[in-house]
Amino acid sequence: MILLPLTPVNTIEIHPLESAVDGTYAGARTPKHLFDHNNGYEIWEGANGGQGSNWVSIDIGSEMYITELKFRPEPDWYHYERMPRNFTLSVGNSTSGPWTEMYSGQLPTPDEGLTLSSTPNFDDLGFSVYSRYLRFDFSESICWTGGNGCNSSGHPQTLAEISMWVTESMG
Repeated sequence: MILLPLTPVNTIEIHPLESAVDGTYAGARTPKHLFDHNNGYEIWEGANGGQGSNWVSIDIGSEMYITELKFRPEPDWYHYERMPRNFTLSVGNSTSGPWTEMYSGQLPTPDEGLTLSSTPNFDDLGFSVYSRYLRFDFSESICWTGGNGCNSSGHPQTLAEISMWVTESMG
């Protein structure tokens, strides 16, 4: 696990990663849905409602630099309010850790520009996280407590997709 302030070379989007995924979830809405490139209603839903303390770990197959993340909401009216407000990205030596936090981000609220067509993008992983095993930890849903321009509150935490861009080399 290395932290380097370099420029990514030949970044590509990782495609279906349905295996080697674990985490908290509700019912049939398992973490594998976050990485299946089906932005429809096969979604992930956190096990703890919208209150946070949800996590997902994944094995991306080999050590790579993670250069960009995009979070896609469940498609439907107001479902973007169910996305997690904050997240951390950690790296580990296996899918069970131990974990070292490498990056944290905050998704916007409706007052900060989140809309039905928003796809929050984190392309500022300038130091580029390098690992094979990743873990995402999520806080409460964006509109769990209401306010912030939200139309409602108390929703479960859901996401349709996390898209990741990677590179094997830095220049």
